[in-house]
Amino acid sequence: MKLEEFAIEWVKAIENLDQTTGVPWAESFLTDLWLKGKYEQIWEFIVHTSQKDLPENVAGYLAAGPLEDLLASAGPIFIERVELLANASPKFKTLLQGVWRNEIEEAVWLRMQAILASG
Repeated sequence: MKLEEFAIEWVKAIENLDQTTGVPWAESFLTDLWLKGKYEQIWEFIVHTSQKDLPENVAGYLAAGPLEDLLASAGPIFIERVELLANASPKFKTLLQGVWRNEIEEAVWLRMQAILASG
């Protein structure tokens, strides 16, 4: 499945997320990538999906799910890319507001806070 097709399926699944139906396959797929350390693929998904016009609940899920997990697992590797994208994309910078500290390393977290503090 191509990235765009997957992103569309993931957004639909998260939009329709229901506590009674369990975890959608698209979210399970991302979790599987994360568990296998396939961070580049997760990053590509996040970048691509973050540029869409997402409903607020989906954007929040993207921030507090895949993006937060990526930064907690591989923040030092991706923080420079996060900074660059946040400076180039208001949508992505807004998305960062939904990331919680979780297990994100202190140095990475401080750099994220600096991004959010900048105009």
